[in-house]
Amino acid sequence: MEDTWNRQKIADEKRKWSVKFFKPSGKPDKLRRPGRPWESKAYAGAEKATFCGGTANLFAAASDSEKLRVGSNESISKLMQKLQLQSYHNQVQQVSERSERALMKTRIRASEQSELVATSVGVAGSLRSQLASLASLDEDENTSEP
Repeated sequence: MEDTWNRQKIADEKRKWSVKFFKPSGKPDKLRRPGRPWESKAYAGAEKATFCGGTANLFAAASDSEKLRVGSNESISKLMQKLQLQSYHNQVQQVSERSERALMKTRIRASEQSELVATSVGVAGSLRSQLASLASLDEDENTSEP
């Protein structure tokens, strides 16, 4: 019962003050005050910037054969569907180009790092061989002296 009363009190308070944005606890959200600029924390981050093309009519471009009266509601809705479909195609292409660029950058970095590793291994191998030859020369000099 207390839970119901608390919820009723919160609802009454919301109606009384006509607050539009609330925290999960029911208190007014001070980041989103009406008549003032919102705090930057109130806005969603980049992770929330998604697009859904599920509402686009995929057959909007195929229905060009119909002759509709210019300015009628049907012709305007068909035109809007075509624009929505074109916008969806453009956004999909843009996302694929971005991901392709990111993939190419990753491949280039990986190949550069593998080249660095290969050259460092080659340099280390040549240094080892030079050290081994110097060590053998030192041994030869040590053995030939007595």
